[in-house]
Amino acid sequence: MRSHGVSSFPDPNSSGEIPKNQVIPLASSPQFPAAERACQHLLPNTNAPTDTHAELSGMVRFAACMRSQGVQDWPDPTVDRSHPGDPRPVFDLHSIVDPTAPRISADIHACRHLMPESTSPYMCSRVLAERIPGSPPGAEACGGGSATVP
Repeated sequence: MRSHGVSSFPDPNSSGEIPKNQVIPLASSPQFPAAERACQHLLPNTNAPTDTHAELSGMVRFAACMRSQGVQDWPDPTVDRSHPGDPRPVFDLHSIVDPTAPRISADIHACRHLMPESTSPYMCSRVLAERIPGSPPGAEACGGGSATVP
């Protein structure tokens, strides 16, 4: 990846995994897609990294779109580590943004085309948990995403 223009691409950890939280900021660089295509054959499982990259890239573009729509507090994606062995990119909204508010829902709809294969963004928020009967105070819930993309 470094030799193909992504100079700050991280080394794998001791388990051979590439830290996704360090890759997320790099996914929006113009060099990333070409470098990934050039290096993909070196990965042991070439399907999952492509899906993850597509989702990360889409989520970075989606976040920029949401901010351009006027949702200034919309965060960049992070890595949700609540699924051991299956970390996934997520918008960790906490209580900063109510994804169910009508204006935000309209902005989400306007930016959804930036997500790969028309998937919805995977989001975690306290507001989502509040809409679940019996949810404890301060809890967070996650929703969206795709069944085929982690």
